[in-house]
Amino acid sequence: MSADGEGTPQLLYSNPDARSNTGRAVWSQDGSEIYFSRYYDGMGECDCGIERLNLQTGKTDVLLKQMDSMRTNRVCAALEGNRLLFCSEGEEGQNNYVMDTTTGKYEPFPCTYQGKELSLTTFRIIEP
Repeated sequence: MSADGEGTPQLLYSNPDARSNTGRAVWSQDGSEIYFSRYYDGMGECDCGIERLNLQTGKTDVLLKQMDSMRTNRVCAALEGNRLLFCSEGEEGQNNYVMDTTTGKYEPFPCTYQGKELSLTTFRIIEP
């Protein structure tokens, strides 16, 4: 299914053999991919990486694995230019990042309001 609702539906599914579960998913800006969080503990609480489903090939690949400094990684929003906003929690607390999905490189994405650091997990981009 494309971002506009046309075509054959695609399913993101849990993998009971690997004890994983899917979390929040967002469409890429061009509608060719879906980015989603995958919880490896099976409960949807921690140990979460970020994966990508290519709708043309039907293949899934890992964009970001969980690590001690970034144990729980939640997809927030896809941006133009193959960029993805995500929020990560780990040893360094909770931080926001933006990733270039073509290279896999990411950098901090500070988000503040009235001098207070905000988590991107509570925000959504709403298209007109």
